[in-house]
Amino acid sequence: MKAALRTQPELAAQLREDAARTPQEYIDRLNDAPLTSFTGGGPSPVNNELLKAEALMDIGSYTEAAERYAEAARLDPVNPLPLIGRGHALLAAGFYRSAAEALLCGLDRYPDLARFRMDLTALMGSGEVIDMRRADIAKQLAQRESPELRFLLGYLEYHTGDTARGLENLTRAATDPRATSVMGRYVDVLRARGGAPPLKEQP
Repeated sequence: MKAALRTQPELAAQLREDAARTPQEYIDRLNDAPLTSFTGGGPSPVNNELLKAEALMDIGSYTEAAERYAEAARLDPVNPLPLIGRGHALLAAGFYRSAAEALLCGLDRYPDLARFRMDLTALMGSGEVIDMRRADIAKQLAQRESPELRFLLGYLEYHTGDTARGLENLTRAATDPRATSVMGRYVDVLRARGGAPPLKEQP
């Protein structure tokens, strides 16, 4: 570490800057960094499965990645991240019904994930597959409205930078009479991040 500080003065400056921050400022800075991985920091059976899953996502092996996420969920049933990761893998593979089920189950356990910025392109392994899925879901919605498909479309849009359109579609999904309550909770957290009132307080 000392050698790194000598050869990288910018690192020393960053450490001094971090040390000068209040705890809340430091937490806010961490929260502002986009999530690019669901893996933890140390070796564990769950983390090993998550690492395998993310490596498979990077090479486009989405169904195999979904299996690894499912194994991670089996090893740690209360952890929502393997379920959300499995939802991403199934979404990338085009299995929309199963993707929505896994994703919403994970978000039901951890709706506050919406408080963090997510780099969905990194988490799903490819911007190209996201564009393909957005186009395909939009085409299906033009033929038949579905709160699950609408939620998936908004989720893809919001977490790849098209936040206004994404929030609009997420809100449409959440206010559909057939929608599950987790959709509304997720949208409320996103709206709170942007300073907007929750859905039930809209005029």
